[in-house]
Amino acid sequence: MANLTSGKAPGGVKLGPYRTLDAWRGFASFMVMMYHTEQVLALQYHCSSFVLALFRYGNLGVNVFFVISGYCIAAAAGAALRREHSALAFAKARLRRIFPTYWAALALTSALALGLELYVNTGHILHSDLANLRILDQGGMWYFANLTLTNNLTGASFVVPQAWTLCYEAAFYIVMACLLWLVGQRLGEKAMLWAAHCVTFAAIGTLLMHKTIYPLNLWPEFGCGIVVYHWVRFREIPLLSLLAIGLVACFVLLARVDHSLAAASGYIFCWVMMLLLISLHPADTGISTSTMCKPLMTVGIMSYSLYLTHTFSLGLVNQVLKRVIPPGHFIMGTPEALIVFAVTAIPALLFAWFFFKYCEKPFLSASGRARIESEIRSAAEPAASPG
Repeated sequence: MANLTSGKAPGGVKLGPYRTLDAWRGFASFMVMMYHTEQVLALQYHCSSFVLALFRYGNLGVNVFFVISGYCIAAAAGAALRREHSALAFAKARLRRIFPTYWAALALTSALALGLELYVNTGHILHSDLANLRILDQGGMWYFANLTLTNNLTGASFVVPQAWTLCYEAAFYIVMACLLWLVGQRLGEKAMLWAAHCVTFAAIGTLLMHKTIYPLNLWPEFGCGIVVYHWVRFREIPLLSLLAIGLVACFVLLARVDHSLAAASGYIFCWVMMLLLISLHPADTGISTSTMCKPLMTVGIMSYSLYLTHTFSLGLVNQVLKRVIPPGHFIMGTPEALIVFAVTAIPALLFAWFFFKYCEKPFLSASGRARIESEIRSAAEPAASPG
């Protein structure tokens, strides 16, 4: 998930890392953990809390991840062009970023599911969603789909529930590799980016026709990140302004067609996120060195590992919680919800760091590891004083 491009194409701007993207990843990680915490608590207890009501919007953290991915993959495709790497090499590098770490999480989740199934069968645990997977009773296509992230094509259930987003990420990589091959290598980086924008509007068109075509149904969110990269890279003010206006017009039209603003809220949120990333980019250095931003950047560095593994901690806390406070008539208020979230988040962060160190970092490119080491050193330093 590279944050940078290097070199300078004709008419383009030489870019360094967009450092605060890691902070946004950290923010999105906490949003997703809040959402999953609320989902677990709402199934078991009467929830009466403004905080838990806010937690329900944590699913928008996934939208943040998609926008950031759009920026990073566009940046990686642009860098591949300048370094004269093939589209196949680009696709391999991007898929290598996802799969080894995902396979480690898949193996760990599968082992946990088998163990929980044994505990449920012996009566030590009353219920577990993981145990209900019945790992050993599935067919060959189910195993293949979970290994290759083709669940959305085969209809197979997920071993790692949150891996549904990775199916889209992998598909986005492949689409971008095709654009790199068909357009970028022939007409250049700008043409490749505009081709990607055309895919965005085509995807919105399918939604307006009430057609859900994987992965185009979520491509507009990804496309917002491509707009950010296009702006940062080439500063095409008139064209990018028209593009931004066109996107919001399509999103509003989509909401009206579906007779509900909520139906398009995710896309509109991504549009707002797109404008935020564009407007905050000039202040990136100052923001990334601020005291408030550094902890989020640290979490953002390991956000992929945290995203894949935080449900382990949540599941453990849930099993303990059910024994201490049996599901039923207990009212879960704000203090209790915050305590549950803190008790879930702390071990989740610790385990994610361990998982990142041994199951993600070794598979990063040399430049990726160097960038992360630099970010870690930067996060450990005191924030620069004003002036």
